[in-house]
Amino acid sequence: MQYADAQRCMFGELLVKYGIKKRFNINQVDFNVTEYGKPYVSKYTNIHFNISHSGDWVVCAINDEIIGIDIEQIKPIDINIAKRFFSEHEYHSLLLVGRDKKEEYFYRIWTLKELY
Repeated sequence: MQYADAQRCMFGELLVKYGIKKRFNINQVDFNVTEYGKPYVSKYTNIHFNISHSGDWVVCAINDEIIGIDIEQIKPIDINIAKRFFSEHEYHSLLLVGRDKKEEYFYRIWTLKELY
């Protein structure tokens, strides 16, 4: 992991801890992880959060119901990666989008899948 990426991860964790403390008035926020590696707040099953970072940005969402969030820096990408991760319908929709909007459309679908 690159140093900048490690910093974003650390900042994301601090941001979520701060947000949970403010929103739910909890002094001690401890995390655990599910068998799939998703972090959750120990002892509080009613607190849900999600963190995402890309480029210079770090975001988090906190709620008392399941919530997701994702951001991606839009940059040139090999659109063929969509064959692997998109449904057949999503991939064919991507192929129909004009060249000037293809990356934007790709990232729109990608972030929706990530936050879900």
